[in-house]
Amino acid sequence: MKMELIFIPSPATGHLMATVEMVERLLDEDNRLSITVIIISFNSKTASTIASLTAASNTSLRYEVISGEENPTELTATDSHVQILKPLVKDAVAKLLEWTRPDSPRLAGFVVDMYCTCMIDVADEFGVPSYLFYTSNAGFLVLLLHMQFMYDSAEENNKYDMY
Repeated sequence: MKMELIFIPSPATGHLMATVEMVERLLDEDNRLSITVIIISFNSKTASTIASLTAASNTSLRYEVISGEENPTELTATDSHVQILKPLVKDAVAKLLEWTRPDSPRLAGFVVDMYCTCMIDVADEFGVPSYLFYTSNAGFLVLLLHMQFMYDSAEENNKYDMY
């Protein structure tokens, strides 16, 4: 039986392409996986990218496009606009997992972009775990960790200073 993962990348093109690359690597490693990438589309700027991706769908990798409100800014597309699309995402996943189909995969979890954390609620409704996917490179994440370490060290040193 195939295990189904649902990936939900941020609407930004860079996040979408990083997610697709990660998905392809996962599928190369395990043929028991089946992955659906739910693409949230807010404008026509990404239409050609989405069209080329959906044309490449196969039995192990599918793309589901959900359209949101036209022309939000990239900043607003990552918060309240994504929140509004939760019912559409839920319906798309439910349709994918129709229990009456004999080849219906077993839902294993949701992998959500760092800007789509509101979709964790949808995973909770299906009773599956959710995982966060950071599209940042390792160098950036190390920098953030180092900055936190420096901050914590400064706080530790300052607590012994009386004046």
